[in-house]
Amino acid sequence: MFLKLSICDENNRKYLNLSKVNLVFGYAESGKTYCLEHLVDVLSGKEKNYTVNGAHVKPDDFNVIYIPAKENIANHLKLNSKSLVRRLIQDHKYSKSFQDAEVAISNEIKIMEDEVTANIRSVFPSSSIRAISLDDPLQLLIDNLTLSFDNDSVSFARKSLFELVTKVVSLTGKQSVVLIDDFNNDFDEESAIKFFDDIEGCDAVFVLASSHPIPQCLLTDDITLFACRNHDVFALPQLSNFLLDSLVGQPEYTSFEEYMLGRGYAIGSEINKAYLSIIQEDQKTNFLRILTSKAPCIADQPVKGKVTIVPRNQNERKVYETLFDLLKIDR
Repeated sequence: MFLKLSICDENNRKYLNLSKVNLVFGYAESGKTYCLEHLVDVLSGKEKNYTVNGAHVKPDDFNVIYIPAKENIANHLKLNSKSLVRRLIQDHKYSKSFQDAEVAISNEIKIMEDEVTANIRSVFPSSSIRAISLDDPLQLLIDNLTLSFDNDSVSFARKSLFELVTKVVSLTGKQSVVLIDDFNNDFDEESAIKFFDDIEGCDAVFVLASSHPIPQCLLTDDITLFACRNHDVFALPQLSNFLLDSLVGQPEYTSFEEYMLGRGYAIGSEINKAYLSIIQEDQKTNFLRILTSKAPCIADQPVKGKVTIVPRNQNERKVYETLFDLLKIDR
């Protein structure tokens, strides 16, 4: 069953709160890869100064899968010890016929091993002979498999790896955390939407880093957003709350009536949902352009040589200015 992960440092200060799907956006060399690698160490129990959900992490507490930016399915077709294809084959629940065949093959191999041993010892009587892994036919089969695909495109190789990840996650009984760097580098818009549909049914925590925007229709309150800037990680509030804070602010109310006229009215009338829809439907993806740019600016007209955010109205300007302030971007 899916769990939220609350990660704290040794002083019990919140480091990160992870939900099911977590997006880490940042410009090139902003610190996204370092953030993912550090999380891998924390969740693998290598970083002893952190707790997850209030407990120190042991090496086997989580099924941690980390996919670096340049990795694709080809890295896992070699069937070495780190290969996810090897895990797919090993962890599968095989039929009774398969298990019976394993036993029969093991017995036959033992007969062959005994005859080979006798043959060698007829020449070298004091020799010590040991066969490695011959009592495990499945491992013997894996070690002699060769896998390849007809389709050798980069996007196919990357998407095939992601499909493999979701399959391997379904085979484990432990809480899985999947971390993918530059997850949408080879995706078009349709591929990105399909990927999010696929992981929705996958029982794992996903931490996805990117320096490229995604379709903003995918941004919902169920997704946790982070921004990397100068190797610092900024956790963004829940998107609808962020929009409310931007548009209504967080004043101190002296009465319930005052609250209802301000933030309470905005919530009750679902204004926040209306503005969330505007963000989701913004084809210029201004919100994510800010998260993936090192030095964006807000202006009424495009500024030469700059990633320029051009608000369509004053409310949009408030949202983008609030985001600039949260991320400590000069404006």
